[in-house]
Amino acid sequence: MTAARVEYSVAEGPEVAVVMTPTANADEFAATIPGFGSPNSVRWHVSADSSVGNTVDDDDDGMYHHGTFTVIAGHDFDGATDEGWFGVVSSGGGGNQYWDRVDPAISPEYADPYEAYSPPNVFGLVLDPSGGLYPPGVWCELRSQPYDFTNVTGARLQYRRWLSVAPNDIATLRLNNFTAWQPGPS
Repeated sequence: MTAARVEYSVAEGPEVAVVMTPTANADEFAATIPGFGSPNSVRWHVSADSSVGNTVDDDDDGMYHHGTFTVIAGHDFDGATDEGWFGVVSSGGGGNQYWDRVDPAISPEYADPYEAYSPPNVFGLVLDPSGGLYPPGVWCELRSQPYDFTNVTGARLQYRRWLSVAPNDIATLRLNNFTAWQPGPS
């Protein structure tokens, strides 16, 4: 390695890059992130440059919570029920048939997740042993039951996702029918 960086954000703010410096150990780098108030969260990831010009990014962001956070609702999809989540197919037919709440390891599709963030289960589209794909022209949604945050201040949504989209597919996170997140074109 010839160089390394850590990029971090506090409270989901803008990312700040810090150059890491070599330590006394071979191929080991270190950096210091400034302190921040409590309660708060800091998210970070590391990238490094090799001597042949390649850059390697650590795709698994780290997350550190400092202080007390109150979880208002949490779902790991591992219980006996769907925990109030349900699939909707708005066009192309199919009802709930495309949504599966299973251990993703059953799917042979290379683009599907290989494990859940909190094993064993995830919700996903067509996660079955046949490696099926949903048909073109289908608009699938996974919805939760409504939550009332009327008297909650500083609420945050935190989730884990594995996103693989085919060309011309669109993935969207909506809150109260407002688009809160959408990646660029696939």
